[in-house]
Amino acid sequence: MPTKYDSLKVESGTKERLRYVAAIEDRAQYQVLDEALAEYIERHADRFRAGIDRMTAVLRRGDRALAAHMTGLGEEDLARLEGR
Repeated sequence: MPTKYDSLKVESGTKERLRYVAAIEDRAQYQVLDEALAEYIERHADRFRAGIDRMTAVLRRGDRALAAHMTGLGEEDLARLEGR
């Protein structure tokens, strides 16, 4: 199956550094990005797991807790907005 490529927006300075790194290593830019992202995810896996655990806890508390989390409002504030 052929590989699908999508465009990605980055700051111009980042794009320039990516071009340099890819040229120095004689690799395609997407290969450099793929490797960098994989390393980033591996290095920060604990943070991602903690974030997933936090979101799971919010989801277990129900819709109001989820709405509060997504809006940054307290559950009490949402209840007042709902007229409760």
